[in-house]
Amino acid sequence: MHWDIRRHGQPITLEQYHSLPEAPLELIAGHLHGRQEYRVTLLGALLQNVGVDAAVGLGDLAVWKEAIAARERAESWAARPGGRCGHCGRPPVLPLGPQVGRASLGTWSIA
Repeated sequence: MHWDIRRHGQPITLEQYHSLPEAPLELIAGHLHGRQEYRVTLLGALLQNVGVDAAVGLGDLAVWKEAIAARERAESWAARPGGRCGHCGRPPVLPLGPQVGRASLGTWSIA
């Protein structure tokens, strides 16, 4: 699913709403438990709905900057022939982001 994540919140479409997985989230030892792609899909919907400015305001700005710098490095490495660093030949340390497939149709329920 493609999310239209901008600085300020945008409404989600009915198609995006129906892509949200029908799976309960459980709290186990202080962590939301569930499949990673479910959590990432829900995060995408929430970020589109509230906007990046709201998300950045929730954490330490230095952490956001580190994450952006790591993403930029990973993308520049992936753009090289073979997807490896031109200097040392290593692949990027960080993935470019989760590859989220289409989830089952339905609504979220919190258990």
